Amino acid sequence: NDLEDIFLEVNHGPFIVDNNVFLSGSAIKTQSEGGAFVHNLIAGTVHNWNDPNRFTPYFLPHSTDMAGLTTIFGGDDRYYNNIFIGPGAGKVKEKEKYSLKGYENARLPVWIDGNIYCNGAVPSEKDAGFIALSSYDPGLILSEENGNGYLLLSYDKLFIEYGVKTVTTALLGKAKVPKADFDSPDGTSLTIDHDFSGNKRTLENNPAGPFSNIRGGGNKIKLW
Repeated sequence: NDLEDIFLEVNHGPFIVDNNVFLSGSAIKTQSEGGAFVHNLIAGTVHNWNDPNRFTPYFLPHSTDMAGLTTIFGGDDRYYNNIFIGPGAGKVKEKEKYSLKGYENARLPVWIDGNIYCNGAVPSEKDAGFIALSSYDPGLILSEENGNGYLLLSYDKLFIEYGVKTVTTALLGKAKVPKADFDSPDGTSLTIDHDFSGNKRTLENNPAGPFSNIRGGGNKIKLW
């Protein structure tokens, strides 16, 4: 739609949002919990909130059989290896969140690690390992050529050198409410080791964000 890139409403998890390019002013709205946001490029705001008055179902793993009803407590989300891009240093309005500051008062625990913040985006108090270059502008440009979409952006050399963890079922743990693993549809363990374009990530080449075949300086990446 024309309001936000993704809106997650009353989910209890586990769900995974990985290897996406969010370029709208409002990138993520989530009235959910039990999610994992991994290797995304997020150039808009992130808005999260709870709902203590609305009871919604959660399900048995890999099933549509209902396990119970509960409200949205808020939290129990994981953000690993994303790139957050603000509108420019000094241009972020007071109530805008080009980061994960909305999780600072979450009721349930959150896990936030391996993210990069730039161009006015700043880390939250819940961030563990991160890179913060508030004044660095990657110069995002979305263009279309002969029916194909391309993203032009530049990477600081620190973005390339910053190796992050490989995200697996073991790292993500269990969503709290359904007590279910973040695993594959067939129930086997999951490893997020491919990028936006399907390129294999390796221990030596596993940068934050949705693209692995990148270089310091300017990049032109085909999106479609």
